[in-house]
Parts: sequence; C-alpha cells; structure tokens
Amino acid sequence: FVSDSVADGKKAAKITLRDDIIFEPYNQSRVEVKHVGLHTLDGEDSYFAWSFMVPKDAEIRSNIGYWESTPTSKNTMTFFIEPSQGGGTNLKFGTGDLGQTVRWTVKLELNKWHRLALHNHWSQDPNVGKVDVWYDGTQVVTGASVAKRDVNKLFFQMGLHRSDPSPPVQDIYIDAAMEADSQADILRALPDPMGMGGAGGSSGVAGNGGSGGTSAGGSGGSATAGGGVGGSDSTLGGTGSGGSATAGAPSTS
Repeated sequence: FVSDSVADGKKAAKITLRDDIIFEPYNQSRVEVKHVGLHTLDGEDSYFAWSFMVPKDAEIRSNIGYWESTPTSKNTMTFFIEPSQGGGTNLKFGTGDLGQTVRWTVKLELNKWHRLALHNHWSQDPNVGKVDVWYDGTQVVTGASVAKRDVNKLFFQMGLHRSDPSPPVQDIYIDAAMEADSQADILRALPDPMGMGGAGGSSGVAGNGGSGGTSAGGSGGSATAGGGVGGSDSTLGGTGSGGSATAGAPSTS
C-alpha cells in the first residue's frame, strides 16, 4: 500500500508486474485483485466502479480489468492498455474474449487518477445482455451487446495481466473499488484525488448503508486499499492473484 497518491481515503495499492512473476500452469504474468460479483446471474444487474492511475506509458498490451466466469474462467469483457501509434498509451474496452470486439478507445493521461464505472445486465443471450461504461463521469459505451459465455457467476479482476510473460515492467495504482446497488452509487463523485507526489486526502465515503471496500494482496504487488466507496450491499473483499490458483486463467479462445 502507498499513501503518496490516492483516489480516495488514505492509501491505495501500487501493483508492479515483472516478467519473473509467473502464474502457473498457464505461463502468464499477472498481479491482480479479485472481487466475486454479487449480482451476475442471468437476468441480474450489476454496478461496479474502480479508480486507477498509470504512471508511465505501456510498452506492450496489459489487461487492467475484466469480468470472468467462476470456476470456468471464461472472459466476458476487458479493459486494457497498449502503446498508441505515434506515441503515448491507449486505454481500450472490448466485449467478448479478452475484449476482442473493441467498443471504445481513449488516449490515456498518465499520472492522473481515472475512474471506470460499469452497469451490466447479464444474460447468455447477446440480444439481451448489455453493458454501459462511464469514464471519469462521462458515458462512453451505451447498451453494447455482451453475452455471458456460460451460466456461472462472474468475478472482476483489477491489476495487470499479460497472456505471455514479457520483459517490460509496468506499474498501476488501484483504489476505491466498489460494487453497488444502483447507477447513482457508482457515479457518485469521489473527493478530489491526489496525483503523483500529492499529500493529504480524506477518508472514504460509504454508499447507502454500505461499507468501504478492501481487497487483499497479490504476489509481486499490493492490492486495493481501504477507505474506498462501498455500495449498499458491498464489502469488496478480494483475493490477490500473482499466481493464485483460485483466480483461474483468462481464456484465450
């Protein structure tokens, strides 16, 4: 945990991914925090939000957040960062396995806290399943089609994941993750976040009757800090995976 830069509360997680952090038996590089979704069965709606900051440009693709089934590990949608043509870093969101259908792209501003919020209506039928995405409070994806790949519940992973171990070291900061009951909860503004080298910060704000979320660590890096925003039936308790067998492996086919 670090306190020099937070999105909410007094501490955030700093995750560092190196090529010597191997998730076996899948031969992947990953350091992540896992949250098991509360409302991800067919016909249910889920509301999830989290904050992140990337301090330096991506040299290769890294997945930073995704929904996936448990225990079958079938990836449903993914946020990822990758080098942008002409320099800089793109943040992308796609549906399907590892985000194969890209729905949205933006040039990522480094050393700044950003907030992603998702509303999902879950279904195995692509004509019924939908996803809405907000980035820093602005809706960027509206009612995009997305289908669960099986009947199982889903979990959300935040951090850094690569399908193949690769040399570039990448850092990401994670904070203020929450699963809530409504769109209003996940779009509620946080206090002004600190950027790199900032100081101070206020304690987390709970949603209606909820508690601030925390998630527990992953190897090779820390996991999200306490003091985050909590929804009315959410206490975000996750398990880190820098090789956690409980996390499963994102499918690649």
